[in-house]
Amino acid sequence: MPTLIFHAGALTHSPFFVALLFLVVTALALNTSRHRLRTRVRFGDGGDDSLRRASRAHGNAIEHVTVIAILLVLLEYQGAAKTWIVVLGTAALIARALHAAAFIGKIRRIGLIGVVTTYSLELLLGLWVAANGLNTMS
Repeated sequence: MPTLIFHAGALTHSPFFVALLFLVVTALALNTSRHRLRTRVRFGDGGDDSLRRASRAHGNAIEHVTVIAILLVLLEYQGAAKTWIVVLGTAALIARALHAAAFIGKIRRIGLIGVVTTYSLELLLGLWVAANGLNTMS
């Protein structure tokens, strides 16, 4: 079984940010459930715009938070400086909160900041983790 060449020790910082990111996802799920109870719509959105936005904000968060969480943990596991984990984790939290607030509240400008930051983080984290992986293979 292959082993990693380097490891920074126990994961100390990324679990904190992963937990907070998934608490954001949980809050968005609860918001969707609240809208479902209010509208009495069990499946779909029943044509209710606020339910549709709440549901999509939750779904979008699941899509992006999962990717960011995995990459953040892998980056820390690969030995990235804790400062980077804090900076990237904080940026992810802010980006996802801005996106969700914009999606639910129809505030386009802050949503764009959230979207651009989210995609930038996914790209940066993905390339960084891949480069670290490539370095361990050579």
